[in-house]
Amino acid sequence: MLVAIAVPEPQIPGIQPPEQPPAIPNPPEPSPDPLPNPAPQPEPIPNPDPAPNPTPPAPTPEPIPTPTTLPPEA
Repeated sequence: MLVAIAVPEPQIPGIQPPEQPPAIPNPPEPSPDPLPNPAPQPEPIPNPDPAPNPTPPAPTPEPIPTPTTLPPEA
């Protein structure tokens, strides 16, 4: 069975590995060419007849005479 053993790299005295500079987040660069204006919105089409003739309410139907409401026959 093979076992991998981590062997540190040999350090040469007098030579230090270059230190990594602290990580500085890059500021977002301003866009050199801003986005062009979006397409102009089409003008809203005016409603020619907002309310031409409101539908009149349905007339209340006359009550249907029932046997109890029938007038007495003369």
